[in-house]
Amino acid sequence: MTIIPPPLQSKAGNLITPEQFEMRQPPSDNGDITAQFYYDICNILATKLQKSGISLVSDTALASRLALALTCYLQDVVADGGLWRSFINVHKEWYGRWLPFYPTNEEYIEHELNNEDVRFLVWYTLAMSSEQVRMLDPLSRDVKRIADFCYGMLDIVYDDAPVSEVWRDMHHLDLKDIEDREKIMDLSNWLFMYSYLLSPAYALTMTEILSDPTLKKDDFTQIQARIEESMSEDPTGPLALYLPEWLELLLQEDTRDIPASFGGHDTHPLTVQEVADDEEKHTHYQKLTAATGGSEIAYFADYESLNHLFIEHMGWAKDQEHLSQLKDAHNFVLLVNPKKGMLLAQNVAGNIADPANPLYDHYHATRHAIDMLTVRGYSPCDLTLYCCRRGWLKDARFPAGMTAATDPVEAHALVADNFDFIARCYLQKYYRD
Repeated sequence: MTIIPPPLQSKAGNLITPEQFEMRQPPSDNGDITAQFYYDICNILATKLQKSGISLVSDTALASRLALALTCYLQDVVADGGLWRSFINVHKEWYGRWLPFYPTNEEYIEHELNNEDVRFLVWYTLAMSSEQVRMLDPLSRDVKRIADFCYGMLDIVYDDAPVSEVWRDMHHLDLKDIEDREKIMDLSNWLFMYSYLLSPAYALTMTEILSDPTLKKDDFTQIQARIEESMSEDPTGPLALYLPEWLELLLQEDTRDIPASFGGHDTHPLTVQEVADDEEKHTHYQKLTAATGGSEIAYFADYESLNHLFIEHMGWAKDQEHLSQLKDAHNFVLLVNPKKGMLLAQNVAGNIADPANPLYDHYHATRHAIDMLTVRGYSPCDLTLYCCRRGWLKDARFPAGMTAATDPVEAHALVADNFDFIARCYLQKYYRD
């Protein structure tokens, strides 16, 4: 016999409506008899966050969003729904540790409630959800204060929290079963747009879609079509995985069985792309390395010196201004790859502490090197990762204004140890393209 739960009961003063809470729940035919329990916890958490005196969560919208995320995380780990399990298992496989930023000890129990998990979700939810705190330092004192406060509340109810079958029901779906196709489509839409783990990272992509000047703001059919297109083409979530990749993790029985190349992960980051003996290297690669004495990277202070290279060493037509749209830019970086050819970046050379880079500027880099990992379109991702893997973005750190705890050495080490994750989380499709 199926028990249909009554509608959620909201109290006066609740910051989160039943509709907002239900939107964050996995799709279900019959609802969830445990929903009222978690809905009440969510509102208590939101109210206490807003009244905590911590400026980061004094805003009602941010306090509510964080409370929703942490309540859904609680539901997930209590039911072993699989979403959190999928994330930390892949992170462990790729990077050798359960979480970004935060070390764990013998008291950490994977796939259960942990203070470190809550701390990561506090940082991730706030940084991805608000442009004002987008560059929030993961080691900020306020992030830790919020996490300790929220973990304490969740820990009180954890042992007695009921299992939500709605969160557990996802395991019963089969990607290969035609009869499950409609439910998998509903699950996919929820994962991408509303789940606590994937949707925060999609916020900036959604902003980019809505700010597209070719879209009419009142043409909801066109906007919906663009979002549906994005769901099929863009990665999301903290690991920048495509929707089929998330489904593969969530719906397979053992998420530890992860192929080495899953998610575009590079298992040999310092190895130049191999080219077979009988395969000719890209002409741009051949010409630049010949001009530089074998180096795959070159730096140019201004357009004139860059154009000179194009003509004298790359064999481009003489007496022309090539790529003239770049004439007002400076501090160029040219990187070549034996398979991909050439990529060019402007206004970024000052960030790169390559011993062979005459344009490196320590003062500039302390302010802008982090942008190469966090600002979409600022630097080609291939160039950013090439530099990080060689230790050339040694000045990259989260801005000092967004933390009151991290000393400079610790701040740089945090980025150096987590650069690939940071790039995935912030750059999303720019990382995977």
